[in-house]
Amino acid sequence: MTEVQGAMVGFQNHVQKQKDDNKPLYKWTKFDGYRHISRALTCLDGKALNFEPIHLPAAHVKMCLDKATHYSLSVSQIAVFAMGVMSEKTASCIDEIEESALSAEGKVNAQTRITKELKRLLKHCATATDRVYAALDLLRQGLLIDDWVWTAVGLLLGAATSATIGIAVAYLYGSTDFALALKANPEGMHAEVLDLVRRNQAVTNLTGEIYSIKLDGVTQRCQALEDASESHGLRIDNLVDALGVPNEEGTYFSTSPKATPEQCCDVPQDIRSHIQKIADNADLQIGRLHQEMQQMRKNMNRMDIRLMKRLDKVDRYGL
Repeated sequence: MTEVQGAMVGFQNHVQKQKDDNKPLYKWTKFDGYRHISRALTCLDGKALNFEPIHLPAAHVKMCLDKATHYSLSVSQIAVFAMGVMSEKTASCIDEIEESALSAEGKVNAQTRITKELKRLLKHCATATDRVYAALDLLRQGLLIDDWVWTAVGLLLGAATSATIGIAVAYLYGSTDFALALKANPEGMHAEVLDLVRRNQAVTNLTGEIYSIKLDGVTQRCQALEDASESHGLRIDNLVDALGVPNEEGTYFSTSPKATPEQCCDVPQDIRSHIQKIADNADLQIGRLHQEMQQMRKNMNRMDIRLMKRLDKVDRYGL
């Protein structure tokens, strides 16, 4: 466990240095210490296979478990730190690659290289965390500890770390890409947590497919609207080319009433005065006729009144 923890510390220092340099993810220096981590994990697995139960004094037992717990927590914290940095950098790595001066082939190669390195990082982080906690469980069982506190602490630490690693891996690349379950204890807490992670990932994938179908439908509708808009624009351009630019009202024919055309020639003064005299005489005659009509109406009213009075007398006296 000491060798695994030391190898992971070197890995953490590499990630921290690359992060401090504040370089785009595709410009990060490749980490060449994965072989050291793999050798340390292989050595830890060999030690675990040859481990035999042993009785030790309580003080020695506590010291051994404290060290093992420290190594386990250290490895898991390094794994979570590395995946947190990767999650932060991958959020903008695509935009960084697209905005770079790389050629089209170089951009594809950069994305492929980043994907490959992220898979290696997640695989080694998950495997290292899994192995050190498996070794911690084996040590706790081999030292014949009856204290329930150590059992509870081990279960909680193992479940929390497995969930953290598993969810991070499932979120980035899916839970089927790596063998995260324990080889030594497939029925343990780690395996159950990872099984739940896989089920959650399956539900997430199904939900993603449903939303992808809906988004495809929306995209098709937007494309149809875009095509229709482009077609209308072409028709308008053709009309403008054929008929010319419209007037200020946006039409090709004036919709306002036509003004009375001005006289194209001057009328002589004598004719103008004669026409004015005729118009004045016509106004006088119209006025006279209007007065005569008013007087005729009054006379008709008077005659009607007299006639009504005489009819009343006839009815009254029988005359």
